[in-house]
Amino acid sequence: MTTLSLLHKIRAALKTVIQLCSRLTAIIWQPIPSHVQPDDDFMDAMLAKVSLEGEEALTIEERNRMIEISKRKSNV
Repeated sequence: MTTLSLLHKIRAALKTVIQLCSRLTAIIWQPIPSHVQPDDDFMDAMLAKVSLEGEEALTIEERNRMIEISKRKSNV
């Protein structure tokens, strides 16, 4: 094996290691929400909000989360 072919193999291996490190870094350093309300507590709070302020008081995010929770609960 020539020195040049050995260097090409080392370069390819290093490139693979760098790609794997980049992927791991992206996974490890994902932002963690400071506070995510448990599903049941969230649903209780949203139902209380609807009861007091009406359905139009819900934000798009709140509506979407309620829909997702309902889908998950109905699949159990």
